[in-house]
Amino acid sequence: MTYKLTDNSDRVIRLADAAWISRAIFRDWNKYEQWLAAGNVPAPADPPAPPPTPQQLVDLIAAAKGGDNPTATALFLLIKGLAAGAILPGATTPAQIATYMVNNWPPP
Repeated sequence: MTYKLTDNSDRVIRLADAAWISRAIFRDWNKYEQWLAAGNVPAPADPPAPPPTPQQLVDLIAAAKGGDNPTATALFLLIKGLAAGAILPGATTPAQIATYMVNNWPPP
C-alpha cells in the first residue's frame, strides 16, 4: 500500500483505492503512521493549480451563464470589464480581480 501527500498535513491519499485518509479517521490514519514508521515515504503532493486568468474567468462565467440569468449576466459583464482593465485600470491579475469581487459583490 502506498500513500500520497496532499496540501493539507492532516490528510493523505491512499493510492490503492484513491481514498482520502484524514487524521480524524483514527484507524486508517494509524495504518498510515505504521506504514511511515516502517520506513516508507509517501509520494509528493501535486503542485497547486495555477490561478485562472481573467479571460478564463470570463469564459467560465459565459459557459455557466446559459439562458437568461440576470445575476450571471451582471457577473459576466463585471469580470469582463475587470479583465479588460476598464473598471480597475491596471488591475487584471486574478488576485486583484478576486479582491475587487470580494469587496464589491454583490452590488448594493
